[in-house]
Amino acid sequence: MNDAHKQNSIVTLEVILYAILLCVGFVFRLGALGQKGLSDHEAKYALQAYRLSVNESTGISGEPGYLGMATGLFKITDANNFTSRIFSGVFGTLLILVPALFRKYLGKVPALVLATFLVFDPGMISLSRTAASSMMGITCFFAGVGFLINRRQILASLSWGFFLSAGTSIWIGALVFLIIFFAFKSESDKDRERLQINWLELIVPGAVLFVVVTTQFMATPRGISGFGTSFVEYIQSWKQTPQVTLGLFIIEVILLQLPMLVIGFVGIVRGIIKKDKIVLFLATWWGLALISILVNPSRNPLQLGWVTLPLLTIAAITITNFFAKVRFDNPWIGFGQIVFSFLMFAVTFLYLLNITNFPELDPILYRNKLLAVFLPLILLAAITGLFTWGWSSQSAKSGLLISLITLGVVVFLSSGWNATHWTSSSSLNLWKTEYSITGERLLINELNDLAKWTSGQTNTLDIEVSGLELPSLEWSLRNFDTVSNSSQVNKNTTSEVIITSLSSSFEPGASYRGQLVKWAQRPDVSVFTVWDWIKWLIYKDSPVQTQDIIVWVRNDLFKGVAP
Repeated sequence: MNDAHKQNSIVTLEVILYAILLCVGFVFRLGALGQKGLSDHEAKYALQAYRLSVNESTGISGEPGYLGMATGLFKITDANNFTSRIFSGVFGTLLILVPALFRKYLGKVPALVLATFLVFDPGMISLSRTAASSMMGITCFFAGVGFLINRRQILASLSWGFFLSAGTSIWIGALVFLIIFFAFKSESDKDRERLQINWLELIVPGAVLFVVVTTQFMATPRGISGFGTSFVEYIQSWKQTPQVTLGLFIIEVILLQLPMLVIGFVGIVRGIIKKDKIVLFLATWWGLALISILVNPSRNPLQLGWVTLPLLTIAAITITNFFAKVRFDNPWIGFGQIVFSFLMFAVTFLYLLNITNFPELDPILYRNKLLAVFLPLILLAAITGLFTWGWSSQSAKSGLLISLITLGVVVFLSSGWNATHWTSSSSLNLWKTEYSITGERLLINELNDLAKWTSGQTNTLDIEVSGLELPSLEWSLRNFDTVSNSSQVNKNTTSEVIITSLSSSFEPGASYRGQLVKWAQRPDVSVFTVWDWIKWLIYKDSPVQTQDIIVWVRNDLFKGVAP
């Protein structure tokens, strides 16, 4: 009776923990989701969905699932930054529950630890706050596998139906899965015999859902063509000119996942030594996915989720195994090692802040400050050695490892917080190579104020966009009554507002007045010094490249000013 009650309590506690993680993940992914403007990449797909929702002519890109769902949502509610990203946020939140489907293979505690990592992982948070289908593809693929091994074949089929509609990012997952499937074919054959697959249940529901999602219940039959387009776009990505060098992209990946990379590598080495089949399977998946992204010239950061999930799983297994075996022969030495380690890490961090914020021009003072950064770590190594040789080697090493893991987790949580961009600028998101929109709110507020001033209503201006091909700008201006595009401004134009690039040859004379707007920016990694990298790691601050536009307003719109 007591054992049954204890088991029920454990199950209840597990469910409560998953519920808490789900709520926290929901907030991290959907909180202030529409505050930042859509980037050019996001706006390209959002504009297609918006045009389909108002029955305008537009092409079908390689994101059929996103287009189908976003179009349906835009038909019943307002098309804005939040609704454009909400599906990524929802699927990103549901990913937190996926580890529960693999409890049989991972164990209850590692699955919970993995779910916790997924809540705070900066890459997963960033993907979940991006208007694209990549998060839907990752979540639904692994959910489908989880449902299949738990003999929920209809749910697996529905999950894979969503997966197939998730666009270009599915192909790297499909490619890696096929290679893994044949590499571990003997194990796959055993699982297939045990599962007793009903192919009708596994294929039909997903196929029907795929058609329903991509065609919006056949309202847009050509939407299904997006599946083929996604494959073509993936093939074409291998012919693109690289936007970022391989070395720089590797640095960005390392900085994005530094704590988990260290823990993951330890886990991989341990798994190879002990011939752990699960770790070897995950390590193979991680390596193949990473290589597939690195060798592709596009180096699309939206595909990094396929690398992140197996790495986090290995890290969760490694940390769980470590803490399950931690024992202190001498508790005083163990806890003393932990406290002293934290003190030395804190002192090192403060010295690092000092040399970063107040660099010295005098070479001798600069050398002394630089040495001061490393002295606490040298002292830590010496004290750890004394604890190891003089008292308890096991307690000293365990205490040091606990401190290092805790430090890594703190850095990991901090990166997750910054990925929400609640307190930091999205334009300093290093691993995204495109510009982040920073001037949307200023531009729209000024244009609406001008419209109210001239006509008493918002969105009533006649706007001409000249010499700019910015989907993000086109998306921001979608609600204005008249928006036209031109390659260059006609000298006889009478548009109320003209928006041009900074390099435009437009000469307004006395009929227009202009204002510079910093439309977008991104980190300028080409000029980064060592201290810029450190400053970015600490403050998420760095030199930036800006994308400026000029807003020209006809003078006669201003009361009391002659045209």
